[in-house]
Amino acid sequence: MLLVVTPGLRAETVFVTDELRLRLQAEPTDTSAVVANLGSGDRLELVDRAGFYSLVKTADGKEGWAKTAYLITEKPARAQLLELQAEFTALQDSVGPDKLELASVQEQLQATGQKLEQSQVEASARAARLEQLEQENVDYRQQLGIGEWKMPWRWAALGIGFSLLAGIALGMLWFDSRSRKRHGGFRIY
Repeated sequence: MLLVVTPGLRAETVFVTDELRLRLQAEPTDTSAVVANLGSGDRLELVDRAGFYSLVKTADGKEGWAKTAYLITEKPARAQLLELQAEFTALQDSVGPDKLELASVQEQLQATGQKLEQSQVEASARAARLEQLEQENVDYRQQLGIGEWKMPWRWAALGIGFSLLAGIALGMLWFDSRSRKRHGGFRIY
């Protein structure tokens, strides 16, 4: 049964806890020879367990016994913190150029906003001027009478009288010429 459990132990990874210097010993006793000194956060491969000691293998291949009470299955908080700080620094470095570009884009946006405001002010001034010119145009048309047909009554009366007299005169000439044709050139009324 021990052989069945042992392969499962080999796949487990353990770490030395925070702020600790741990001796890796040749035998599972306090008096045995020290193979290596382990630091907090060192990665170890768990090979076997025996009482208060665990047989572990270091990343550089050294194998020895360490006290099980000082081994944990998750990375210590300090190691996690250092990794996160390194990742944070890398992210800050990668964000640096983006911040500069963002600042440049914000400056362009602000300049464009100012141009837009200036254009809106100019457009409203032009619209007011156009409205003023249109009102002046309407006033001038009213003063000059453009668009309205006006004829002074004296000229109208004179035109009607002249037309009446011309019509009578032409009618008499036409009647006279017709009468002469009928009567052989003599005027008979």
